Parts: sequence; structure tokens; C-alpha cells
Amino acid sequence: MKPGTTIALEARLVREVLNHFERDAVALVIALRHAEGPLRSTGAGQGGGSNSDVSDPTGTAALRGDPARQDRERVERLLAEMRGKALELNTLRVRWLEDSSPEGAGEGEAGCASCERVGKWSPIRKTVGFPDGSTHPLCLWCLRQVRKTGALPTRALVERHAQGLRCG
Repeated sequence: MKPGTTIALEARLVREVLNHFERDAVALVIALRHAEGPLRSTGAGQGGGSNSDVSDPTGTAALRGDPARQDRERVERLLAEMRGKALELNTLRVRWLEDSSPEGAGEGEAGCASCERVGKWSPIRKTVGFPDGSTHPLCLWCLRQVRKTGALPTRALVERHAQGLRCG
């Protein structure tokens, strides 16, 4: 299997798990909170006797903790960890695939024609031909916009992207 194939499969698996979790997250936390409660005796029998080998079922329950509470706390902890990892991955993605280069980078090199309209230099990912016969060298972000809309992104949209703002 090619190295990129493994990465693609892992990314797809993460996406699918997160899509399912996104739909079910609130219901899961509500179910776990509903299942939480005061410590319950797990071994007490009826009629004052006990059908358990545990001499102190309430104490044993206290030592074990509430499984629903533990699972809810684990879900919350995992989500916080995943959020941090997702932000870390996005930082690397932007740095290597979308980010414009620092001041002075690309001097003497042609850059994205669309980004140049707003005074930004971005490395060229691909030169794209348009129906009017024109061709434009584009960075990855502008290329994605062209694929999405069929046209160069507006100057205002490129400016928003250059400022790090959401572009829809």
C-alpha cells in the first residue's frame, strides 16, 4: 500500500467517527448525565440480607466510582484532547498548503495571480485555464475557490482570506 493511501484511510476513518460523534454527542452526554447519580449499592439483596459476596456494597460502589460519571468525564477529556490535535493538524495544513510565505519570500518568483491583486504573495499550486482563453497561476486556496465556484475569487474574498478571516 502506498504511504499516502494509509494517511488517506486514517483521515477518512477519523472523519467518519467524528461525523457519527457530532450527531450523537449531545445525546451521549445527556444519557451519561442521566445515568449518573448518587452512589448505589450494587450487591444489596431483598429483605435485609445480601446476595453478594461483598461485605459493604455501598463502600465498594464508592471506591469504584460512578461508571457513567467516569465515562462522561472521559468523553469530555477526549474531546478536549482531540480539539487540540485538530487545531495542531490544521496549523500544519495551513502552513504547508495554504499559508502565504513570510515577507520577502518569493521575491523574484511569480506568485498566485489572484492573491497579487491584494498585495499578497502565495506560491503557485497550478495554472488554470478559463473559458475566455486566459490562464492564471493560482495558489491552493484560490484553486479551491475556482473549483467550487468556476470563477476567480472576488478581490474582497481574497482580502478576507489574506486577513485570516472566514471566507465561507
